[in-house]
Amino acid sequence: MYNCQPLLDRLTHVLVKTGAIEEFSMKETPLEKIKFCLEKEVIYDTDIKINLRTEIQDLLNALYEKCGDHGKSQDFALQAKNKGSKAYLKKKDAEALNNFTECLSLAPTESTILPLAYANRSAVLFQMGRYEEALQDMNRAEENGYPAALQHKLLTRRCHCYLILGKEDEAKASFDICKKHSRVIPPESKEKYEKAVADLEQKMMDNTLIRKVTNCQDVLHDPSIIKGESSVVKYMTSAFELRVNDKYGRHIVASDDVSKGSVVFMEKPYAAILLPEYHNSHCHTCFTPATNPVPCKDCRDVIFCKEECRDLGQKWHQYECGILHILSSVGIAHLAVRFCDITPKLWSIDTMVTESFILMFVSGITSKHSVFSNEKNRILFCRDEVIEGRVAGVGKNGVYNGTDWAEGYRAVYHLMPHFNKCLPEDQLQYCLAAILLTNAVYDKTDFRKHSEDVMKNDRLEIAEFASAIMRHIAQLVSNAHAVTQIMASSCGDFESCCLELRECLRVTKLRYGSESIELAHELLKFSDVLTLASVSND
Repeated sequence: MYNCQPLLDRLTHVLVKTGAIEEFSMKETPLEKIKFCLEKEVIYDTDIKINLRTEIQDLLNALYEKCGDHGKSQDFALQAKNKGSKAYLKKKDAEALNNFTECLSLAPTESTILPLAYANRSAVLFQMGRYEEALQDMNRAEENGYPAALQHKLLTRRCHCYLILGKEDEAKASFDICKKHSRVIPPESKEKYEKAVADLEQKMMDNTLIRKVTNCQDVLHDPSIIKGESSVVKYMTSAFELRVNDKYGRHIVASDDVSKGSVVFMEKPYAAILLPEYHNSHCHTCFTPATNPVPCKDCRDVIFCKEECRDLGQKWHQYECGILHILSSVGIAHLAVRFCDITPKLWSIDTMVTESFILMFVSGITSKHSVFSNEKNRILFCRDEVIEGRVAGVGKNGVYNGTDWAEGYRAVYHLMPHFNKCLPEDQLQYCLAAILLTNAVYDKTDFRKHSEDVMKNDRLEIAEFASAIMRHIAQLVSNAHAVTQIMASSCGDFESCCLELRECLRVTKLRYGSESIELAHELLKFSDVLTLASVSND
């Protein structure tokens, strides 16, 4: 695990000791502070010149040398495959499963090892009684070019799986394919194969294998928001109102009594990331445990629970692939990058939103009247949009955090960063982290190529994008939430889910599938002002 914090701490110490932190504090806007960090050189201890940008780049260059350790490797994939084969022969199924999964993450996309590893993992899964997953891996092996000379191994195994699962129609169709394949079986495998087919035929006649396998996984009932959804704040109960005053700023007030345990908010996060300790165990798109994962096609660091999640995740992973070890090294700042990673998709020709527009939006360099529209005359927003008569974050349609992407980002952007209330040392660290991450994304991904309108001045461009990341870092310090896992009881009822509450105020935040939901933790009465509790569950 890499850690960039020592460099950030050292540079902060240097600016404090040299007094340059005072000059930094005098800069008024986040963009000015970013530019200061990009250009500043100080003399430390009378004769040591320290250039902040050079120091950051030197660390990045060292981390770039490690990028090869996070890419694909034919040799390492073969080693993992051989370990898996040995473990399988020794009946060490769990060990073999891990080895073959590791092999899949390491194997290059066009490697001949890839289909063999899927086939081998299917054999382990079959041995472990995980027949549905075994079928998945057999299909994956074939899709990735499994050798025709070995096809017979998959055919009989697939037929066995269908029989055990009680899928009689599929079993019969699969058995017919097995019989036809006897004509093309290699001579050295023919006798063994025909015996296996005859054995299958006998079992089908005797019905000795056919049995229904039920899914014993608990299923949670879909929760619903009490009293319906608010017409003003998307994903919030209509029993609450959004208000603004000098004491609380933007806040939520109960306009009706709400009983304990009621679902009062339910929404998907605008962006989310896995903590590093779960990178190899959970899907990077839907965050469920990846029991039978598929790997990223280009790096070894990321897994997905299924191909659909891999395809969905590509919209952001294409800008993180191969540098996850760098992004993860700065903690929550990785999530700030993810905000921007999912935005370039919105900067395409389809939506007529350009990079320069979004950068102007987030870095505050537009005029008050700068607006853009697409061919459908849909007005897009900018940072300094006139919001008189509207609460910050509320769109022109009067809805806060609407389903439209622009409405969603408007709500995210107007979360309070509290940047000016931070200590100068903290502000400096946010700036340095943002510059580091911006350079990594620009240097090692196609982020810039996929933007429609790239500014000419490289330094200015980096400063603008870094200021966007920095704003999100500051927002996340006070707005990010760690998810809480729901443990369902045997009856599977949502109401009986068990939570260990470490902190409890008025509203409890937790995760339900891919949704984030919030429950009233105590009786809320009319005019009560709400507070949120972040809850952990170990």
